[in-house]
Amino acid sequence: MLMQGLRKADVLQWQPGWSGVWLRNLVANAVMLAFLLYFRGTTEAWLAMGLWQRVEQMLWLVLGGILIYLMVQAIMGLRLRHLRA
Repeated sequence: MLMQGLRKADVLQWQPGWSGVWLRNLVANAVMLAFLLYFRGTTEAWLAMGLWQRVEQMLWLVLGGILIYLMVQAIMGLRLRHLRA
């Protein structure tokens, strides 16, 4: 809805190369989701953990998700110079 409104108001205009950005984001998010779903564990295991075990588990999931996302972006061609305006 936001994107439709921005395009309708002529604030957002499609630029060449954006389809590649969308594809990279879609693939990186799908791989990150697969990683998180695979390593999340069961609800029973989560509830049986103590506080610090949960903190550690969440830390590994967050750091792993970030690392997987950035690695897929890099493999698919995103470079730091693309992020500079």
